[in-house]
Parts: sequence; C-alpha cells; structure tokens
Amino acid sequence: MNTARGQKLLSSSGVLLVVFGLITVAILVWALIKTGSDSEWGVVDVIGVVLWILSGGLAIVTGVLGIRNCKLPEKAQQCLIMGSGLIVSMLALSSLALVFAREDLGALEDTVGFAVFSLVALIVPVLYLIGAIQNKKSLDQG
Repeated sequence: MNTARGQKLLSSSGVLLVVFGLITVAILVWALIKTGSDSEWGVVDVIGVVLWILSGGLAIVTGVLGIRNCKLPEKAQQCLIMGSGLIVSMLALSSLALVFAREDLGALEDTVGFAVFSLVALIVPVLYLIGAIQNKKSLDQG
C-alpha cells in the first residue's frame, strides 16, 4: 500500500471545511428563520442564501471525504473532483453576489473588501486540492 503524501494536508483542510461548512449553514439557516415572512428579502436574496447553504453543504461533504480518504491515495481522484467543484461553486457564488449586490454595496471599499474576503475563503479549499494532488502523485509514483 502506498503512503499518502498529502495525508496531513487533506485531513486538516478537510476538518476545517467541515467546521466552516457547518458554521455557514447554521448562520444562513438561522438568518432565514429569523427574518421569516416579515423580511423584505426578494426572490434573488432567498435564492442566493439557499445557494450559499448548498455550498456550505458541499464544503461539509468535501471535508468528510477528505478526512475519510486522506490515507487512501487510490481515492485521490474523488477528492480532486470534489475539491475542484467546491472551488468552482465558491467562485461562481462570489461572482454572483458581487453582480447582484453591486447596487447595495455602494462604496468601492465594500466591493473590494468582499472580493478580498472571497479570495481568503478559498485558501482552505485550495490547500485541500493540493493535498489531493499530492495523494494522487504518491499513487502515480507508487
């Protein structure tokens, strides 16, 4: 059996993805419940929140797969696919948020701040992807 070179990176980033995913889902579900029917949210706002909840769920599933498969280089391809999907979904949601919130953000500083936050939020998924790539390389060199 091959030693998984990206084991620690995949495992630790997987734990962080689960934690951040749970926090994201909990906060957004709470926001939906708290605002209830008294809210002035439009359809686009609700759809955006639901998409972010789904993205948080994807982070949880991706993190669990990384934790479970970190010692199994033969499962690296599955982690690569999930990690890539998570990054793509986060980039797409951040882009949509900027497009739809542009009028509400107002100041340029708010827009730049959100863009910087979105890039920082990608650090853990990128580390996850690096761990999966290292595991795949250890399998290929095997």
